[in-house]
Amino acid sequence: MAADPGDKWQILHFILLQIPIFFELDNHSFPDDILFNIRFFTPKLLAHSMSRKRLTQAERRTQIIEVAMTLFATKGFTGTTTRAIARAADVSEAIIFRHFATKEDLYNAIITYTVEKRSEQWNQDTIPPPDPRNIEHLLRDFAQTFVNRNRRDPIFIRLMMYSALEDHKFREKFFAIYSNPHMRSIHQAIQAGVDQGLFHTVDPVASRRSFFHALLQYCISRFVARNETDMPERDDAMIENLVTIFVRGLRIDNHKS
Repeated sequence: MAADPGDKWQILHFILLQIPIFFELDNHSFPDDILFNIRFFTPKLLAHSMSRKRLTQAERRTQIIEVAMTLFATKGFTGTTTRAIARAADVSEAIIFRHFATKEDLYNAIITYTVEKRSEQWNQDTIPPPDPRNIEHLLRDFAQTFVNRNRRDPIFIRLMMYSALEDHKFREKFFAIYSNPHMRSIHQAIQAGVDQGLFHTVDPVASRRSFFHALLQYCISRFVARNETDMPERDDAMIENLVTIFVRGLRIDNHKS
C-alpha cells in the first residue's frame, strides 16, 4: 500500500535534518546558507505534513469529492482519470480507492453530494404561497433563484449535462430537483388556477417542467457553453420575458389581473 503523502513529507523532513549531522561527523563544514534554508523550511514541511494528517476520514473523503467534482464537471466521467484526481487533490490514487472502491463509486458520491447540497439550498428558501393569482411572483421568484445559483456555481448543470450526454446511470438523480419546494408550489398554483377556472386546462406537471427546462437551457447556453457570468441584467430581462409569455399563456382572457 502506498504511503500517505503526509508521511513522505515527514520522512523528507527527517532526512534534511540529518544532513548537517553527517557533515559534522565527517569533519566537514556545512555551508551556513544551506543550513539556514534547511532549518527555515523543514518546520514548514512538518507543518504541511501535520495539517494533512489532521484531516479525518470524513474530511479527506469530502476533499476528494470536491476536487473530483470540478474535474468531472469539466471533462465528464469518461474524460476524467483517477490519476488526474489524485494529482489535483495532492493524494495518491491508493488513498482515493481507500475511500471509493471504483471511479464509478466516486462519481455516484459526487452526484449525490451535489444534488443534496443544491436540494438543501432549495429547502431553506422562503416560498410564496401557491396562490394562482400570485403565479407571476411564484415563477419570477423561482427563475431568479435558479439562474442566480447557476451563475454563481455552474458545476451542478455541468454535471447534469455530462451525465445526460454520456448516458450515465446516475443521471436520474438530477431529477430530484423537480421536487424542490419552489416547483411544488408552482405545480399547486397551476392546478388551483385550472380548478378555479382562472387558467386554461393544462397539465401542471408538463407546465412546470416546460418552465424549468426553458431556464435550464438558458443557463447551459449562458454559463456552460459561453461561460458568461457577467451582466446579470441580461438574465433579469430574459426572466421577465419568459414569465410574461408563460403567465399570458396560462391565464384565461377575462382573468388577466
